Amino acid sequence: MRTALDRIDNDYACRVMTASSVYRTPPWGPVAQDWYLNACVKIATSLSATSLLELVLATERSLGRVREQRWGPRTIDIDILLYGDEPVRHKNLTIPHPRMKERAFVMVPLAELAGGRLLDGRTISEYASGFENEGLEKTEIRLTA
Repeated sequence: MRTALDRIDNDYACRVMTASSVYRTPPWGPVAQDWYLNACVKIATSLSATSLLELVLATERSLGRVREQRWGPRTIDIDILLYGDEPVRHKNLTIPHPRMKERAFVMVPLAELAGGRLLDGRTISEYASGFENEGLEKTEIRLTA
């Protein structure tokens, strides 16, 4: 995760601003696999949403990500959850992420960074509070100083 953040931060048009706690979370989807580590990161960027997606996908590939099976094991998975205040709709990119409100592993760490932000009339913190018994474990791992 730190290597991915370093690569994004080293891009001329991106700066990592802050990161949430890192959580150990149960896997999502029907494929049996190990638990994941999840976190959210706030970055500042002058890239367009689609250019940021290209950077994220290139970062995943450089770290060995191969997309073989939906919801299957992966070395790294980077999603763009939010991009400023406006929704984004492109062929390969929808922001806000269409399933983020259903996922504890997204909403709990995101609430640390943007808890007061509204999504469909509720704050991110309100969504996160609905996931109290989802098995997330906060770790001691820190992604930023």
